[in-house]
Amino acid sequence: MLRLSVVIIGLIFVAKGALGFNSDYITVVNGVALLFETFAVNDIINWIHLLTGFAALLAAASDKTAKLFCQVFGVIYMIMAIIGFFQGTSILGLFQTNIQTSLANFILGAMMVTLGFGIKLSPKATVTN
Repeated sequence: MLRLSVVIIGLIFVAKGALGFNSDYITVVNGVALLFETFAVNDIINWIHLLTGFAALLAAASDKTAKLFCQVFGVIYMIMAIIGFFQGTSILGLFQTNIQTSLANFILGAMMVTLGFGIKLSPKATVTN
């Protein structure tokens, strides 16, 4: 279940990153590029989402790396969400955000934190002679 969840998360990030580069899905409102007229995007965040997605797909190769991915990236996305909630239009001046984007980061971050810290991996069986 953990590895499948990480694959799905990875595909979500890859799709969001790729669609963020496609002008057919972007609307500019008050100087802010919005994916699906909802999520604030720019080239930096699109690349971050693509790289996060590819990292998730690679991490899904084993339960251990999937769990570690969820722990690390879950905390990062929760921090990004909290900063976005307080700063409102930008995260550390690096990329644009809005309440919808911060909420999406919070939900994805919470899902990853729950998977990363909430799921216990079963110990490997050891073979003795």
